[in-house]
Amino acid sequence: MSAAQQPPARRSVRSVVGVLVRWGALLAALVLAGVAVHGRWPEVRGHLADLGWPAVTVAVLAAMAAVASSGEQQRALLAATGANIRPRPWASVFYLAQLGKYLPGSAWAYVAQTELARQRGVRRSASVMVIVLGAGMTVATAVVVAVPAVATGRFSDVPAWLQWSVVAVGAAAVAVLAVRPELLADLLARLPLGFRGLRLPALARHRGPVRTALGWSFVAWLLYGLHFWSIVAPLGLTGARGAVMALGTFALAWVCGFLFFIAPAGAYVREAVIYAVLVGEIGASAATAAALASRFLVMVAELILTGVGALLRGRGGAPASQVDAVDGPTEGTDRSAT
Repeated sequence: MSAAQQPPARRSVRSVVGVLVRWGALLAALVLAGVAVHGRWPEVRGHLADLGWPAVTVAVLAAMAAVASSGEQQRALLAATGANIRPRPWASVFYLAQLGKYLPGSAWAYVAQTELARQRGVRRSASVMVIVLGAGMTVATAVVVAVPAVATGRFSDVPAWLQWSVVAVGAAAVAVLAVRPELLADLLARLPLGFRGLRLPALARHRGPVRTALGWSFVAWLLYGLHFWSIVAPLGLTGARGAVMALGTFALAWVCGFLFFIAPAGAYVREAVIYAVLVGEIGASAATAAALASRFLVMVAELILTGVGALLRGRGGAPASQVDAVDGPTEGTDRSAT
């Protein structure tokens, strides 16, 4: 029995339960995020004072801009599938979905993004593909932006041949995304990820948005590099060398945390990698301070943007009017997506 054929009372109960589940999950994520920030405050308070408030302010603003750039990457990829969602409703989706990072397991942020986007008229199949493609794009561009650090021998503990092999794979993936994105779309379509409801040829006809998404990915990494450099510069890693090291270290640490998907938002993995890379450069105490301060300030940035997303969502209009379908049906007419 389809949703349209169900009795009104049953549909009403399902609707109420759905609302309670969504808001319950949002509240749980918000509480866990608050607990995480509160729990880390005692151990980072002294480190933040040592950095100075100008550096802390730059780090938070750069992290906010980096998260916003990642959101634009996802919005551009949605346009590549044929759905154009306007910036304000998309910000309310993407920023609120960041809370999912604080639930055990990294998938909750993506689940939240998919469901919040569906309420704005985006098909689930399109959202899932965009998330998978965007994650691969983010990892590939992270490898590419780490090239200066690799070229100057900053990661001397890792065999050079392995470093350059990873760089070559990442660069090749970026090149394919820029020139023939439909090849990756076809590859994803062959995987059992439920993309049958997505009109994959749209990527071939809309290569411009994919390239725009690549550009936003690089912008996001440069901003994350600025975030981390503003933290490590007061600790002794200054100048162009420090900037290169900061960008490469943060990109490497993020990728390792992302791949260790069991930990919420790569918790502890990112910090361990930062410490391992920087301990020989600035010492154990400073490396620990950099790792802890970065995690804390990124959380602060994400929570600020969550508040922005909540405000934007509260002022949003009708969900059905917030996506312009360029190719293919919306969620309401795409039965295979449900």
